[in-house]
Amino acid sequence: MKKDTGGFWTLTTDVVSPGFHYYSLLIDGVAVADPASETFYGMGRMASGIEIPFKEGDFYALKNVPHGSIRIERYLSKTTNTWREAYIYTPAGYDQSTDKYPVLYLLHGGGEDQRGWATQGRTNLILDNLIAASRAKPMLVVMLDGNTGGPGGLAGFNENALRAFENELKQSAIPFVESNFQVLTGANSRALAGLSMGGIQTLYAGIKNTDLFSYLGVFSSGWFANNPALSDPNTHS
Repeated sequence: MKKDTGGFWTLTTDVVSPGFHYYSLLIDGVAVADPASETFYGMGRMASGIEIPFKEGDFYALKNVPHGSIRIERYLSKTTNTWREAYIYTPAGYDQSTDKYPVLYLLHGGGEDQRGWATQGRTNLILDNLIAASRAKPMLVVMLDGNTGGPGGLAGFNENALRAFENELKQSAIPFVESNFQVLTGANSRALAGLSMGGIQTLYAGIKNTDLFSYLGVFSSGWFANNPALSDPNTHS
């Protein structure tokens, strides 16, 4: 950055690709959030964000269609014995309906948390538009905090952390949702999907529990190549 005669610092970046990007200011080697920007939880801390719109960004635009809601729910986890938070999308008309809905459990990437899909990812607008266009069925989307940790560290790629998240999902999150929301409870009405760390959590928990999930979505995820116990498909039969 360069300081001008008025005391303002300016910078012209290279071309930035479309989509949402985190950024920080480095001041004397310390990464800090830009005080003139909205902040988001990413990279394991609060950071600034900038969005370069997609030319084809109509799918997440705010449109004159029926709108669902994002609900922030807290539940007591049997796995961690702590209060945990989930962001839950309910479709338009949910409160007036007696119908039961399918559920997508959607998992964030490393360094993020349950807020990311709704705040950075605009889950509600995308689902509103897809449902209005009859390209998706009305559903609930449950966005969980995947940072359950477990013995051996907090990294979501650690086997102990993966097992802790599987237990969190089965023993706490799914029972909470099914006790408090109008949802269908069979595997055919339950899906699990995730990005990066959430993708590995999806593979670990989803492949081991096909009685719970009929649909898995994995985005930009690694696999368990360095751990024979996890990479052996016989361990997930």
